[in-house]
Amino acid sequence: MMRSLLLAIAAVVPVLGQGTADPAPDRARLAALVLENKNRQAVELGETLRKRNPDDVELYRLLAEARMNLGQWKAAEENLQWMLDLRLGKATSEGFLTLSRFRERTGDRSGALEALAAAEVRLAPGDEQGRQSIQARRARLSAASRPVRMQSGKPMPR
Repeated sequence: MMRSLLLAIAAVVPVLGQGTADPAPDRARLAALVLENKNRQAVELGETLRKRNPDDVELYRLLAEARMNLGQWKAAEENLQWMLDLRLGKATSEGFLTLSRFRERTGDRSGALEALAAAEVRLAPGDEQGRQSIQARRARLSAASRPVRMQSGKPMPR
């Protein structure tokens, strides 16, 4: 009886362990593919990893980055939505920066600014580089939404 119980446990443990291994090395490989602009490979790897770790918030962000680079807007939006749905306080500043870029690229400037505000709240204390990046992005988005004026102060004719 005890032996069959141990055999049953041994058969189940590997299944239970799937998705619980440290995803960081695979995530780093995925991030490297995105940075190297190998986006098709990144999507393939990301989908494989997603099956193993369906609750990995950072994975959905990286998949969205790769898909935006490929122009796969609908799929990128779905990945970002999963990231937001799963976040439960887990979505990082970088995740909201990705959401901001997506919203900007799809014409939603106010949504992009809103995502920047969420990114700023999630910055690690003392992350000056992140804060500067957010401020620069906010300034660029704000400047892009203002009408262009001539030196005289009058709006440019259209």
